[in-house]
Amino acid sequence: MFAGYCWPQSVAPGATTTLYCHGEVERARLQVIRKGATDDVVLERTIQVFEQELPDDLSVVGCDWQPSGEVTVDLTWRSGFYLVRFVADDDRVAEA
Repeated sequence: MFAGYCWPQSVAPGATTTLYCHGEVERARLQVIRKGATDDVVLERTIQVFEQELPDDLSVVGCDWQPSGEVTVDLTWRSGFYLVRFVADDDRVAEA
């Protein structure tokens, strides 16, 4: 399994969101993509990936995973919807 999420899911310019990624690989490519008439990749870099526990009561207590990194929203990024995409070395994709 390869999965990821970010928290908080909505942030203002200059604020930071924390990234969490689970998988059997050590690293993944992170892409932050502004969705619109065209998709614009505003950030791309490598992050660490950890094999993380999936609690049985995940829907109640959350994942409580070890962070894989952070993204600070650049003040120049336009307002809109941004997709966070994690791409493993074997091309598996997780989106947040």
